[in-house]
Amino acid sequence: MAYYSNRELEFDRFPDNYFKDQDEVEDFFEHYTASHLLEFSRTYPDNDFAFVEVDCFGGKCTSNGFMMKNGVRSFENEPHHSGHMELFSKLDPAANSWFFYPFSRTFFRDKGGVNGEIINVTFPALWLVINVDYGKNTEFDFQLSQNEMMLTKNGQYDLYFMKVDDVRTKIIGTFIVMSQQNLEEVKALIEECFIGMGYYFSLDNFETGEQITLQTMDDRMVRDLTRRSYRANVFNERSFSFNDIVEEKQAQEQKSEDYGKLLKNELFVNVDLQDKIQEDIQDEKSDGISGFFKRFFGKS
Repeated sequence: MAYYSNRELEFDRFPDNYFKDQDEVEDFFEHYTASHLLEFSRTYPDNDFAFVEVDCFGGKCTSNGFMMKNGVRSFENEPHHSGHMELFSKLDPAANSWFFYPFSRTFFRDKGGVNGEIINVTFPALWLVINVDYGKNTEFDFQLSQNEMMLTKNGQYDLYFMKVDDVRTKIIGTFIVMSQQNLEEVKALIEECFIGMGYYFSLDNFETGEQITLQTMDDRMVRDLTRRSYRANVFNERSFSFNDIVEEKQAQEQKSEDYGKLLKNELFVNVDLQDKIQEDIQDEKSDGISGFFKRFFGKS
């Protein structure tokens, strides 16, 4: 995989009006990288290589690319939400995970990662569990939107929760500092907060290659789940608005109303606890998790 950040430089920063617009910048570096890899593959004529391009917008991702060997393209596929898996399987038949760490924007500076799945638990129930243990903990920042949650220990690690459907939640995280203490804290969070739930987690050290696996699901279920795309559909579709302040205020009001209904319908809680939950929702920060979303997945 190639990482070419120059394609994101503004076109007018290049000398002599070399590019007329931003599209030309992106096209140049995309084609340059592909051509360079073809030349590179000639250096190792017996090896297969894959060029993969990923495009994400509004929560939905597609990928496509081509295989090459000794400077010749041997296979090319069309954009699809699981297109990269088709290419990876040609490099390694055992490759079976939809998620691939290097496709996350912060991979080249993160020290480690978290990749997880939780099934057969509603998103409001997960929110309640996390909020009870971490919502008022001053060491953590806990943010919420209708389909996403973000738990951050500032400067140490973060966990991003994405509602895939009514019974599946995807968790992706990063270790900014890969210490034994942080590793043990994340392990404890998983084992204590999600006790009795069906889950699979891998905690990965990018510097040493070490991996810790925590799971309550059997291996067959893990294989089936990890192969299924969790970004095949847009989960946060909304109409475009120039007035971000008004839109965010309306979203926060709707979030409070929706979660009140969901919690009353899906959780067995008493009236006093429901009132406490509503108060906690009202206290959530108005900026949501947009900052993390942009940092992790790029422009929203």
